[in-house]
Amino acid sequence: LCPICGMKCHRNSIKRHVANHSDARPFLCFVCRKSFKRKDYWKRHMKSHNKFTQIPIDVYSLSS
Repeated sequence: LCPICGMKCHRNSIKRHVANHSDARPFLCFVCRKSFKRKDYWKRHMKSHNKFTQIPIDVYSLSS
């Protein structure tokens, strides 16, 4: 159970869910400078740049 909103979450996803309530945005796109709260959202965004830049996706993971 989320301590902030009370949403029922699986034990392995509660940490990821609680990040949605935070103002912290630790995942930064070095291409367009957009920031993200969650790594999975950041990775999805970085793949959209990869269509145009052809930079291997593992290069993006260096900042995490």
